[in-house]
Formats: sequence, C-alpha cells, structure tokens
Amino acid sequence: MKKRLPLIMILIFVLLFCSCGKESKKADISLFSPFYFEGETIRAAFVNKESICFSDYIKCNLTFEIEGEDGALYEEGDEYLPNSGENRLTLRARNGEEYSIILTAMKIDSLVANILGKTVYAIGEPLHISDFEVYGLLEGSKVDLPESAVETKYDFSAEGEATVEFSCGSLTAEVNVTVRGEYIPELDGNMRAPDGAIYEIDEKGAVLKSGKGTHGRIFVPRAVKTGGKEYPVCAIADYAFRGNENLTGISCLYVSEIGAGAFYECERMKSIDLPKKYCEIGANCFAYCRSLRSLRLPEENTRISDGLLSDCGLLFEVYIPEKTKYIGHYAFARCDFLESVELPPSLEYIGDGAFKGCTSLSGCIVLGAGVGYIGDDAFRFCESLGYIVAPASPEYIGENAFSASSLFVYTAEGKTTARYCLKNDVPYAKWKYGTLGVINFREKYEIGDEIDAMEDYAAVLFTEERICRVYGDPEYNFAVSGKRRVDLSALGYSASWYCEVIYKEIMLTSREDSRGAVYELDEDSLTARLVAMPEVLSAGEVYRFESDVYVLPTAVVYHGDEYAVTAIGEGVFEGREDIRAVFLHENVQSIGACAFNGCLSLELFSVATATNGWIEIDDDNFAGVPESFSYVCYLKRSAPHIWATRHRIEAVDYESAPHYNEYFGRR
Repeated sequence: MKKRLPLIMILIFVLLFCSCGKESKKADISLFSPFYFEGETIRAAFVNKESICFSDYIKCNLTFEIEGEDGALYEEGDEYLPNSGENRLTLRARNGEEYSIILTAMKIDSLVANILGKTVYAIGEPLHISDFEVYGLLEGSKVDLPESAVETKYDFSAEGEATVEFSCGSLTAEVNVTVRGEYIPELDGNMRAPDGAIYEIDEKGAVLKSGKGTHGRIFVPRAVKTGGKEYPVCAIADYAFRGNENLTGISCLYVSEIGAGAFYECERMKSIDLPKKYCEIGANCFAYCRSLRSLRLPEENTRISDGLLSDCGLLFEVYIPEKTKYIGHYAFARCDFLESVELPPSLEYIGDGAFKGCTSLSGCIVLGAGVGYIGDDAFRFCESLGYIVAPASPEYIGENAFSASSLFVYTAEGKTTARYCLKNDVPYAKWKYGTLGVINFREKYEIGDEIDAMEDYAAVLFTEERICRVYGDPEYNFAVSGKRRVDLSALGYSASWYCEVIYKEIMLTSREDSRGAVYELDEDSLTARLVAMPEVLSAGEVYRFESDVYVLPTAVVYHGDEYAVTAIGEGVFEGREDIRAVFLHENVQSIGACAFNGCLSLELFSVATATNGWIEIDDDNFAGVPESFSYVCYLKRSAPHIWATRHRIEAVDYESAPHYNEYFGRR
C-alpha cells in the first residue's frame, strides 16, 4: 500500500491541475457605448439601428458566441437584426461563463432637443446633459430615449455662438448656446477635475497625471485651481489615458508636452486637437488609437517620435509639419488606411519601418534632397505605393527599405540610391538634375473634366540642392475628345504630358444614338462606323458645345457593350451648311469619300493622331470648304499631316489655327 501512495498522489495532483486549468482563465469583458453593465446583466439601447455587429461593442479575451431568444447562435462578427422592443440574449464565453443581455431597440421618426438650463458656457467647459431635454417622436407621440442612445457633438474652443448637435443614428437635432469667458476647473481633495481627470502639481505647473476616468470628448483647460491658487496645465503625463475605452476625443491646445504612450490603446478616440505651434510628443503617444481618422501635428515640431501613430488602422490623413527633420522608427507602421503623405523638403531622417505595412499608401512619395538616412523596412509592404523620388546619395539605405512589389524609384544615376536599386532588384529610372518631372498622372478624363492639382498628378522639381513637389496651374483643353496635352510651368521649369479625354454616346437602338447619329456596329471587333447624321444637329448635354460644333464620340455604348468609334463613312457630312467645326480623336482609322465635301461653313477641322498611328482619308474630301478653313493636326509627319501635304492643304497645329481658340480657348 505504501508503494502505491506516491502514484495515487500524482494522479490526484494531475486531476487538480487540469481542473484548475479549465477555470483559471476568466472572461475579461470590455463594453463600448451604448453597451454597459448593470450588475451582472449587459444592457444596451439602440435607436433606428437595423443591424448590430457585437464585435463592435463587446471585447473579450476569450472567444464568445451569443444566443438569441429563438436559439439562434451568433459569433462575434455576425450581424444581429434586433426586434422592436426588448431583445433578451445570452453571451457565452469559451470557458462557459454566461451573461444575460437585454438589448432595447427603438424606432423614432424625428429627434427633438430643447434647452432646460444654462445657455452660456465657458471655453472648454464640459456639456451638462441635464441642461437639455432630448426625445424622439414616433407618429407624433413622444418617445423617451435612454442617455446612452444619444450622441452629442459640440465645440466650445472659442468665444461666440456654438451649436450643440444631438444625434440618434441619422437623425439630428441642434440647439445654440453662447460661449463666453474661460473655464478653469476646481480640483477636489483628490486632485480630480469635474471631467474625471486627475492632476498633480510640480514646479512648472499642473500635469494631467491620469485621464482613465474620463469619458466622451474632453477639453484640457489652460489652467486648474486648487487650494485657492491657479496653476497652468503644462503637460500630459506618460500613459495618462492608456487603454481608456470611453474616450472619444480630446482637445489639448495649451500643453507643451505630451508623454510617451499618453493615449496608447485609446481605441475609441476619433479626434485630437493638438497645440498649433509646438508640443513635445513622446514615443507611441497615439499608437493603437484604432478609431483615429486624421491628425495635424504642431507647426513648429521638427521631430516625430518612434511609434507615434503605429497601428492606427483607420488613420487616412496626417499633416507633417514643414520643419520636420526626423521621422522615428515605426512612426506610421501598419496604418492600413493611410492613402497619401507629403514629406517636407526639410526631412533628414526616416526611421526603421517608418511606413512599414501602410498597405493603402499610394501615388508618389518625394524624399527631399537632405534625406540622409532611410531605415530598414522603411517602406516595406507598402504594396499600393507606385513611386518614390529619392535623393542620389543618402548616407544609408536600409535592408528592404523599398521592398514593395509595385514600387518604382526615380533617382540620379551612378550614386547610392541607383546602386541600391540595382543590387536589390528594385526597378528605377534615371532622372536628370535640373528638370521638372511629372509622374503618377491620371490618364483618362471625360469631356469637361478639370484637373485636380492635388490628386491627379505629381510634379517634382529634381535638382542637386532641392527635391520637392511643386504645384502650379496646368494649361489644358478637355473640351474635345482624344489625346490632349497638358502643360505645366512652375519655379521657372516646365513639363508636359498627355491624357486621353473620353466622350461616350448611349445608343438608343442598334443603329441610332441619343443625338440622332447613325452607326454600324461590328460585334466581332467591337468597333463602330458613323454612317449618317441627323438633319438638325442639337447641342448635347454631355458637353458644352453649340449645335454647329460636332465632336466625334470615342465610343458608343449599346446594351452595356462599348464600341470604339474608328471610322466615318462616305458622305456623312456632305453638303451640310450648319457645321462650323469638327473634332476627331486619334482612334479614327478611316474617313470615307466625300465625307466633308460641300461643307460651306466649315472653318475648323481638327484631327488628332497618335505618334505611330495611321488614318486612311479618301482623296475626295474638303471640296467647297470656305477660304477661312483651317485643317488642324497635332503632329508633323503624322498620317493626317502627310495627307494634307499631298493634297496641298496647309496643316497647322492647334495653337496656330486662327479659329481654334474661338471655339475652345486654352485654360
């Protein structure tokens, strides 16, 4: 018996260990508004909410499922369609723990807000919900709304009239209040302000030590009062708000320092207002602020700290100050929604992994001539990024700095960057110093479109001393279809590029378009030939032309299929006295006999042809046109130019045509 005792004890120990292991991990549940705990019950109220995804509001360290009243099971990411009134559900964690959920779904037609109390607030003073009455109306009857179902939005940052907006889903109601004077809160015996923030006093003034008890959007005041004295608020301490799941926004316009990790993992914070001029901001300050959409850094800041905005998954816009010299390691890493960023010419240092994993970052990144350090993985996994313009001789380019499948690098030949690209199989192109280059430009427009200088192209000045994006007022004419040239001048340099301008007509039948023109469609080649024009040519709504100007569509659309217009048949415009100008695009391959004979009012015929393109023009054309007739083609020695020379017709470019600007002047 004595020999068996140790074996029995081992078995008992194993059983106890396994039993403890099953229960040792307790479900740690965090709720986001409007969900909250009432004792052991989880409650929430929604207004005009058609579907609910539980994972948006309930976070748990264990996987869980939710069981509906009808026994249906919903996993964390599933959509739940609530019934009107009370919905009773059960949350069941993987370890077996259960919680009752009472979810109230309400419907209203409109939202009403009235002022009951004070109408004057001070700058930075928090809103007192008790000063207002907010309710819904459903078919004219009043519906009382739970406070958790109503969101508020207001800005008390300056004196004057201010609007307080209440919202329930898509319904809103507004009231106006007056903002006057400055709000300086009084701290209680525990150094706690009315908004729940806790301060401490040092030799510089007041430091916001902890904001973990705050909720909603808060305003950090210029000063606080305690013991009959007023202390300026000079700083926010390290990790002051870390993990605050109830903070949705903050305005801290007066502090000169924000500590490391101050807002780390504030996952519900959507907006931050920082000081306009200067503020020292610590490492990882806004890391994992997964709801933050945009941020403007102070103008005088020269340094972006390590991990500043890493893992801010919804961040799509950030302003980097013009004086910035240093971007820290992993400063913007894994900002999945960040689409564009403009780096200032003052920049000298880009840390390891600074933009690593910014999968939406696209377009063109311009690194200034002063950039001397490009860290390891700096732009790694930026799979949407098209171009980087880089200085020729930075002191260091790290491993995988430009490692992205879509990336193309522009730089000078024979220096550090070019050698790096050759060694690491990164495609690159030479760029001569002293040039204005245009890359990543939008290739297609529709008639009447305008160029957006901020979005549609990247113009880069490339010199030994300066590499920077430049903006100007491009000159172009998108009033007619076809390949069109764009000219840009800036800082004494010039550049040009070509875009395709598209004009499509919708076919009403298998032969006739919306303006009455008749086509023959070739279903095999998906091409169309213009064979007849209507007796009266009306002005089209899709472009700004008079009825005596004809622009050939680049394509016609019939039953969803697109047919490229490549030909004009015989005699299509013959004898027309109502046509003063005709514009053809570069995809036209043939013009039939007599197509433009007898056009007694035709003053301008413009045909665009691609560099290597060809067009067949029948010899019998342009008889009877007036002496003022101008034959315009874009390229010398092109097919239209050769045809005109052979037939003793003077061909001119569009800038020399006497009537061109009369119809469509350059912008």
